[in-house]
Amino acid sequence: MAALVDHVRYNDLPSLEEANVSRQVYSSVFTTVAMLTAWSLVQLPHVDDIINGPIRDVFLRHVTHLTLCLYLQHRHHTVGADEAVVKVEGTAHLMDGQTVKAIVSFGNKVVPATWMTSDGHVHPMEFSVVPDNGCPEHSYGRFPLRLPLSPLC
Repeated sequence: MAALVDHVRYNDLPSLEEANVSRQVYSSVFTTVAMLTAWSLVQLPHVDDIINGPIRDVFLRHVTHLTLCLYLQHRHHTVGADEAVVKVEGTAHLMDGQTVKAIVSFGNKVVPATWMTSDGHVHPMEFSVVPDNGCPEHSYGRFPLRLPLSPLC
């Protein structure tokens, strides 16, 4: 079985706490720059205002909020070479290839659910267990995934 996820890239992601601190520091830098340039009336927005403003508007305008979401890229676990984070009914679990094969043997599929960007490419980051309803492996729900996928089973 091919590796489920590029564990080196996944493990290079910040933890949720580290990612949140980075978000806050980025916002603080914006605020500091805005204060330093107050004489010219330049007001830089807080990063949350950018996400909840113009980025949100783009999602709504193009109705992508029904199939896509924007999130703070982070890792939940340290992943080994034959492991991946797999969500079962919304709860993330660290699983190895043998466990994934067992899940598939019960009539389910394990499909990419969360993607990460690295070196200009998009890679599967986390997976979800879904019923095998006869859909091709390259589709998930209403959103067809048009990215190259590695076989998982």
